[in-house]
Amino acid sequence: EGVTRVQYDRPFDVADFVIVPGEVTGEAPHDQGEVSYVGPVSQASQLEILNSEAAKQALGLDKDKQYALIQVGSAQLDGQSAVSASIDCLNALNSELTPVVLVSPVADREPEIPGAVVVHGRYPLAPYLKAFEFAVCSAGYNSVHENLTVGLPAVYIPNTEAVTDDQTARAELVAESGMGFVARSTAELHVALRSILDDRKRTTMRSALATRSVEDGGVATVLAMMDIIGDTRMEKLHPVE
Repeated sequence: EGVTRVQYDRPFDVADFVIVPGEVTGEAPHDQGEVSYVGPVSQASQLEILNSEAAKQALGLDKDKQYALIQVGSAQLDGQSAVSASIDCLNALNSELTPVVLVSPVADREPEIPGAVVVHGRYPLAPYLKAFEFAVCSAGYNSVHENLTVGLPAVYIPNTEAVTDDQTARAELVAESGMGFVARSTAELHVALRSILDDRKRTTMRSALATRSVEDGGVATVLAMMDIIGDTRMEKLHPVE
């Protein structure tokens, strides 16, 4: 829910109609009157998801190797780049799994990042997520719900400086639901990566993700918007006498 506290507390100060998407477990807290609540919204539910081999081929990765996605932007952990911390930890724990860092699809070149494969990303990323065994990523709304929809286990590093989004609460909710881990420090990152590298634990997480039963809020959002459009047609607001 990427809104400021003022906007959330008094949404009708800045909008005539408000639609609130649900979170990880399916619902947002129903603490606002005259607001339309829908399930979590993820465009991944509307896209064709490639299988592992096809996704790797599309990204230019070796189909016979295993990869972990690193997508944490400029996040910091204990004053260190979360990208570097994730790569260093993964390489120290598992030499058979290759970290992959995606750069912007419109980047002029692929920068060299020691210890990782760097490829141009895709947008949306959801169709390609099965190329990876798991992800280390930010806990933004889209990233989290794309992973959940596709069924990708992940370690989430929340951006604690985001003033318009409570990423820590979202990451903790995923962890409590058994569908991922949260890392708020380098120590927690090491623990989380050691756990997610365990095949049995990753299988358990995949099972939890597969049994997640949450109605996608995309259709409900469209229906709510159609109701709004219908209620605000000019002839309804200003009927001809």
